[in-house]
Amino acid sequence: MEITKVTLKDLPEIVRIENLGFTPEEAGTKAQYQDRIEKLQDTFLVARIDE
Repeated sequence: MEITKVTLKDLPEIVRIENLGFTPEEAGTKAQYQDRIEKLQDTFLVARIDE
């Protein structure tokens, strides 16, 4: 497993996972996550599992 800081390249997968875990009313939107990544990148980590 590799843990890194988030990049905008990770956005599609973040949104996919968000939508799996929350109802449409509760889930963060792509635009919201893009804004968070651009402004608060140091607060997000991404875990990747080698397959």
